[in-house]
Amino acid sequence: QQPGQAVILEKSLAHTPQIQPAGGYNQAGPPAPHGQQLQRPVFIDSVVVMVVRAARLLSKDLFSGKSDPFVTVVVNGQKKKTETIHKDLNPIWNQQCAFRGVLGKGRDTSIHFIVEDFDLMSNDFLGQCFLRESQLTSEPQRFEMKLQGRRSSKKKNKDRGSLTVVAQGFNSADKAPSIDIKWFALRSG
Repeated sequence: QQPGQAVILEKSLAHTPQIQPAGGYNQAGPPAPHGQQLQRPVFIDSVVVMVVRAARLLSKDLFSGKSDPFVTVVVNGQKKKTETIHKDLNPIWNQQCAFRGVLGKGRDTSIHFIVEDFDLMSNDFLGQCFLRESQLTSEPQRFEMKLQGRRSSKKKNKDRGSLTVVAQGFNSADKAPSIDIKWFALRSG
């Protein structure tokens, strides 16, 4: 993969095993003397993200009154994209991707989500939102975020809908966890 090149996210379809944090121990850590648990933090330097769905997106296609949305996820210059859902203002993706070794560099890194309408000539911007590294834990968490306009846009306060994602931090020395869709994802139909 070349820097700045988008990668298609993988579709998450199956139940996944219990997620084990870095080093193979659980969050409580190894057993302590006398049955007590010692707290041992998990060093998070990577993130797995499931793009679940968007709601109430803007219509950009004049003829259908719909949009053909997709999401680009950007972390420290690495980009990954969902598939395009055609003619839908409330798309469901249930797609996940992992970014390894992009966090924990001494600053609160942003995970940037850009929602666009696919067009053959040029894509139309629908909205964007951000997660901060400081919001991540070693357990999956669901975030519903209001989509924002571009900073320079005069229509900044326009309702652009929302994006729902699930994110989980992990240590790059471990296998990337797979987010269990039975708990977090939405089904179409």
